[in-house]
Amino acid sequence: MAERTEYAASIVALYHNRGEVNMTNLDVGQRMSGARQPGDKPIRAEAIDKLAREVGIVERGWVRSDQACSDLAYPAVKRALEMWGKDKNTIRAIEVATNLGDHLGSSTAVILQQMLDLPEAIAGADISAGCPAFIHALRLTFGDVESEHGLGGPQICVASETCSKGIDPRDRTTYPLFGDGAGAVIVERVELKPGQAKPQFVHITKGQFLKSLYVPGGAGRDVNGKRSIVMDGKVVAEQAITSMYQACNEVLEKAGAKLSDIDLLIPHQANINIIYELGKKLGFPVERTVINIDRYGNTSAASIPVAMSEAYQTNRLKRGHIVLAPTFGAGLNAAVAYLPMDNLPQQESVDRWP
Repeated sequence: MAERTEYAASIVALYHNRGEVNMTNLDVGQRMSGARQPGDKPIRAEAIDKLAREVGIVERGWVRSDQACSDLAYPAVKRALEMWGKDKNTIRAIEVATNLGDHLGSSTAVILQQMLDLPEAIAGADISAGCPAFIHALRLTFGDVESEHGLGGPQICVASETCSKGIDPRDRTTYPLFGDGAGAVIVERVELKPGQAKPQFVHITKGQFLKSLYVPGGAGRDVNGKRSIVMDGKVVAEQAITSMYQACNEVLEKAGAKLSDIDLLIPHQANINIIYELGKKLGFPVERTVINIDRYGNTSAASIPVAMSEAYQTNRLKRGHIVLAPTFGAGLNAAVAYLPMDNLPQQESVDRWP
């Protein structure tokens, strides 16, 4: 009897975008100083530079004041579609991971459908889950592509975050930390070769730590409350390392894999010390860990797809690699993806990057 053919969802193209206004730590410090109110403590730009460098940040890109989530996502999706090189009219769905969409009550996905001139006969939705939102969205996209009850492929999954619009210039614990970015992937259903690894996901949710990292106002619980990020850095760091370590071990067990099978660790870029500590705890070499927080800051849900795309552009991520992508964020929640990257284009077949 012939062996049954197996299929799985796979990333076949990817691209990213960065906020076009480059902001150094000193630039951020000067904005904070200019936002002081009577009675506020003095803010020195040099002190903000030191604070940001302690977590690994030198600069970040912010969007212009007239730009929103869809404006940042559009170039990333457009270039990912160009890399894919097939008919965009065959796209079945677009999933947007974001915590700061263009509007309340309607998805940014529908805006991108129009901007990209995609067919009307597609599904479009946003998902909000803090910094892990992209991994949530990717799992849903993979599941929908693979399932006989789903829409099938190809599908677009993009994370886009204009974090600069959701931070308070009077709050030194959060304002210097965040950047704006977008990362997009095209996902298709592909035939698996015998013995080929399958993607796997693990999630951890700890609602008891909700108020350690969240935006208090602007929604049903407190419509008129503070509409910028509030964070207890100590609690978040402790839970981030514990939860990501647990999730990584669980996903490796689920995949039937060993840590030595992983080619690249692409973690959420929130704090260089958390990245180092997670690698140390796992026993994974820093030389095979993708780090770009120095130039991007924390781009929330966009962090992993941006780092993944940049790693591909610089030939660190190659076709056939297996990626481990852990993340953590508001909720608190953590997630990790085990991603065989067997269907990326070979680098030499891709047009050179701008």
